Amino acid sequence: MVWKLVHILMFAGQMVLTMLTLMVLYMTMAIFDTDGGIDGLAGLFFFHPVSALLCAFVTVVICTLAGLFIRLHPRVFRWWTRFFFLDPMLIVFGFILVLLSAGFTEIRSIEGPEGPVAREVPNAYMFLSGWFLLAFGLMHLFPPYVMLEWLTRTGERVYTFVRKVKSAR
Repeated sequence: MVWKLVHILMFAGQMVLTMLTLMVLYMTMAIFDTDGGIDGLAGLFFFHPVSALLCAFVTVVICTLAGLFIRLHPRVFRWWTRFFFLDPMLIVFGFILVLLSAGFTEIRSIEGPEGPVAREVPNAYMFLSGWFLLAFGLMHLFPPYVMLEWLTRTGERVYTFVRKVKSAR
């Protein structure tokens, strides 16, 4: 019972952390996009946050489904939490790819009101790879297995103590 509660709380924390990180990343990219998109401050304050929330939510769902095997298979979960240093490496690598995508720009033709306009945009493949690696890493950021075991044992002791106290009344 305590094990399930720990995992539910971890999942909720991972989801909130990932959503917030992706929304901040999206809004940062929207702030630095001075050429196009929705005009002015109205777009920045009203439309981009909704779009950021939607993109972050879809990404979290995709990354959760992609990593469901880690969560549900006990041997894979134990391996993932024993080699816990791999996950921060994924997060850092994803963040580096997102940052580098701004340096490796491409010229794209975008349809504007007066016709096609050539615009310099970040490398889409690099940005999306970094975006999903960062999200996957954050969604599957678990503490080391030893710490999880200790937390579960402590929780079970507290739960048993509370049940004894309640039954003694």
